[in-house]
Amino acid sequence: MGVGLLIGLFALMVLIIISTFSLWYFIRRKKSKLGIIVSSSLILFLIAILFMNQIDQITHSKSDVREDLKLAKIELNDDFQIVENKVYGMPERFQETKIKITASDLRRLIQEIRTDPNYHRTEHEQILRDEMYTKPKKNSIVTANYSFRDYYIRESYFKEDDYVPTLIIVRITESQNILEYERIED
Repeated sequence: MGVGLLIGLFALMVLIIISTFSLWYFIRRKKSKLGIIVSSSLILFLIAILFMNQIDQITHSKSDVREDLKLAKIELNDDFQIVENKVYGMPERFQETKIKITASDLRRLIQEIRTDPNYHRTEHEQILRDEMYTKPKKNSIVTANYSFRDYYIRESYFKEDDYVPTLIIVRITESQNILEYERIED
């Protein structure tokens, strides 16, 4: 269990205690309506925190996808459609998104990955995952391009100052117009 999770659980417990205490306090002062409003607001805030991943899952937009892909040094020229978006984990955050792209963007991206100087075939996936822990480069994007099985993959690692490191893994295959990417904040 990570320290972040313990801090999060502690903060949730404090909010529950404050909510209960505020309700009790205002009822004792004969202001039960105000107590209900204050404690309800705190409880709603608590529920919003608990369901943050579901909120992120539902509200993920095309501009969010473009920002994520920008970290992977990928730009889509044509319009696309978000097919699926899953967000899970706390405090480590994992996001898996699938978007439907055009055939021209697909061909161009495969060509970009193939012609990159550091491109190679490999029998292993997630090459940069260890970089997140061993070589924290700040304020620069590190990429790796490779093919694994039928997939062409671009991994991108980014850490801004002392913030959470982000790893983005983009997968495409010649047989489908689906671009899959994983965003891992660990």
